[in-house]
Amino acid sequence: SITLRSSEIISSQQMMNWLNWLLLSYSTELYRYKGVIRLKKEGVVALQGVGMHYKFEPFRKAIEESVVVLIGQDLPISEIEESFNEMLRYSMNKTVR
Repeated sequence: SITLRSSEIISSQQMMNWLNWLLLSYSTELYRYKGVIRLKKEGVVALQGVGMHYKFEPFRKAIEESVVVLIGQDLPISEIEESFNEMLRYSMNKTVR
């Protein structure tokens, strides 16, 4: 499994783009994923996903950082971490519309 963390508030569009890339790239290696994420427009949400399907649900507690856990087999840890960090950098440079 891989655990990804961020103290930044993330653009929901960038998060969904990254999740879609992840699912298209590693659909056979990625079994399950979950987390609690601070999104710019939606606030704090819980992420639940299995296979190619995921959903965000409101999360009522405040959190200090976003955490995403990816459960799978033979996942390329460094590539996924790098892509997550790249998404964060891009998300921080985008203006909320």
